[in-house]
Amino acid sequence: QRQPQAAAGLLRALQMQELSPTLRAWVELRLGNVHDLQGERQAAQAWYQGVQGDEQAEARAHAYIATPFVPAQIDLKPLEQAVI
Repeated sequence: QRQPQAAAGLLRALQMQELSPTLRAWVELRLGNVHDLQGERQAAQAWYQGVQGDEQAEARAHAYIATPFVPAQIDLKPLEQAVI
């Protein structure tokens, strides 16, 4: 979170490995997200257009092609408040 350069490095390392189609789709979707965060819209759209292998990832990619990715604020509950 809030470290797009670090995320990009990890995602690129993952992308170079042999992955299941589902995991590859999510890695490529997130690579597009990183490019959006860095203001590189064309690169982001290129990643989004290549996402395939998981219906949910593909649906999000299509949405991000039309509207750039913007991170949402996420409030994490302390572990002692988590529902098990």
